[in-house]
Amino acid sequence: MTFSERLRELRLKKDLTQREMAELLETTRQNYNSIENGKIETSHSATVKLAKFFNVSTDFLLCATDVPYPFALEEQFFLENLLNKELRLWFVEELSQSTPQNIMKLKGIWDIVNDTSYGVHKRNEET
Repeated sequence: MTFSERLRELRLKKDLTQREMAELLETTRQNYNSIENGKIETSHSATVKLAKFFNVSTDFLLCATDVPYPFALEEQFFLENLLNKELRLWFVEELSQSTPQNIMKLKGIWDIVNDTSYGVHKRNEET
């Protein structure tokens, strides 16, 4: 997939016209059409504006990755490791054999791990 194809796909998912996209980029519809057809490239600032507008990473927009949303490094590591077949099978097998109570415990632990403010609240409670 190319930048132009990805841009068109994102625009269509939001049910936007080329004219609306041109307004966003402060350009003409004809110029935007040329961008979407791969005839001209966007500036760095326009690429960043598009990524923010569509809530995707610039890497995704520029086809450097197929992961659309910006992730924290830990989340990216987790997603990449889920692509590891052995780890994915282990994860699914373990969860499928767990009790609902243990799954809820795991969710609680996961929530704590992802809550960066947890340590601050915990320290405040102790003082």
